[in-house]
Amino acid sequence: MPFTPTERRRYNSQPRFATLRVTLRAGKSYSSPVATEAIIPQTVSGLQRKTSPALAELISAVRHVVQSETGPEKVGLAVAELLQPCLSATDLLTAEQLKPCGETYRQHILHVEPDGSFSVVALVWLPGQATPIHDHVSWCVVGVHRGAEHETVYELAGAQSDPHLRVTGHAINAVGSVAALVPPGDIHHVENAGEGLAVSLHIYGADIGALGSSIRRRYDLEVRSPAHQVAGIAGASPAW
Repeated sequence: MPFTPTERRRYNSQPRFATLRVTLRAGKSYSSPVATEAIIPQTVSGLQRKTSPALAELISAVRHVVQSETGPEKVGLAVAELLQPCLSATDLLTAEQLKPCGETYRQHILHVEPDGSFSVVALVWLPGQATPIHDHVSWCVVGVHRGAEHETVYELAGAQSDPHLRVTGHAINAVGSVAALVPPGDIHHVENAGEGLAVSLHIYGADIGALGSSIRRRYDLEVRSPAHQVAGIAGASPAW
């Protein structure tokens, strides 16, 4: 099921890459009992390790945007434009930063800005590994560096007496795909449903070193959608 124009704004800044998708979904904040505390993924800190020239250049450019732009939508779009051309660089990440974890997806913390205004992480996924259904603590920009990520987007529906999730879109994000998400209304689930390694770069407007994860809440709710919208996705077993 493709995203509707109200859920995604699209344009092709570089035709050799997949479409740059900027998400500006409206929504509301939710608290318990519809959401539960997030679980921090398996994390490796690379803050003391050498940064590649390509990554160092990206970090410097993101710093300029964060310091000069106002509003999460503008920041997200500008950072997405910076990230996309970097995703094809073979020297962007070191071999150590590409290592997966056998139990769950692995988070490599690559950079945390000294003032905590943004962080850069790499998420590495083996086949079958997935996030919980979750939302985020801040704006975030995601770009696929290797493999493909299967994403399902949800909205919270129903009254307080009957809260549930409704699927609003699904995408297979290939190498070069970039999406900027601005909460609230950013509930989604991401899975490596392919046969090989998947790696994505994530830039968040928060101090992930201190928080441990960008996930604000996870949602353990019934998913109600037509079967053709969620086949093989909503019924999957995420790696909690």
